[in-house]
Amino acid sequence: MKNTEDITVKTDESPVDENVTEEIEKEEEKTTGSRWIEDEEKSPAQPEKKKPFLQVPVIISLCIVAASLLAFFTYKYIFITEPEGVIWKYESESDGMDYYFEFKDGDVFKANFGSFEITTNYTKNTEDDGTKTLTIIDPSMSLEKIGCFTFGEKVKYDISGLRISSNQQMTLTAKGEDEEPAVLNQSEAWECPLDTPENFKEDKNLTGEWVNVFSSDSAKQTLEFNDDGSLTLTATYKFSGGQFTEITRYCTYTVEKNEINIIWYGKDKVVHNTQYSIKDGILQLEGSYFYREGNNPATPDQAQKQVIQ
Repeated sequence: MKNTEDITVKTDESPVDENVTEEIEKEEEKTTGSRWIEDEEKSPAQPEKKKPFLQVPVIISLCIVAASLLAFFTYKYIFITEPEGVIWKYESESDGMDYYFEFKDGDVFKANFGSFEITTNYTKNTEDDGTKTLTIIDPSMSLEKIGCFTFGEKVKYDISGLRISSNQQMTLTAKGEDEEPAVLNQSEAWECPLDTPENFKEDKNLTGEWVNVFSSDSAKQTLEFNDDGSLTLTATYKFSGGQFTEITRYCTYTVEKNEINIIWYGKDKVVHNTQYSIKDGILQLEGSYFYREGNNPATPDQAQKQVIQ
């Protein structure tokens, strides 16, 4: 009987050669590396990241500008209590007329009533006690009063309400007097009450702008007859320091032969009939003489000589 310790079991396994193993591992590394390179070459290129259109500093700057604008408009339309930038309406009980006032840049004051417009100057001050005052100035000294304003008189003003809600109210009190305060309300723009005449027949010799022959740089009067039947009469007075007064009357007119009917509005409708004539380039109307600038006669001196002759 054979001893079991002498029995050798044969198997298919054979001793591992270390050199062969290293070669196999190297081949696998080469194969894996080449595949990785091929995959990288086949894969689409990654797009380069673009910088955002709005950079942080730009966004911050825009936010600052937006905040500034918001603060400005909030102040202007909600908290401001000054007369500029608003159309004020005064309903006069004494003459039954509606007056519209505007305080513009450059200390310019504008008033409208009926079909009239007056533009002149104003001053605004704050007294030592904090009282705010307005003074309407007419350097021509041709005007005395307009609505609730007496020219040259200082009045105290106080403004309440919100501009953005269109309900601001300005109260005027004559300084040192016990008169009832005048109340002006924020309003829509003034509208001229005139309508141009229907089926208007134009006199082409009359149409255009005419200047009073005795006008000068400091005092000028003009008439402008339009081909739709509207007429504008303007008197302008200029003074040193940039002060001025301009009085405009908006009218309509019709002509028939040598007669002209002029219509305008004060408190009520006014119809004025007068005669006119045009001779040698000179318009005679209501005892005054007018010429066209640039025509013959071309200058005030030439026109004056022609009138005097």
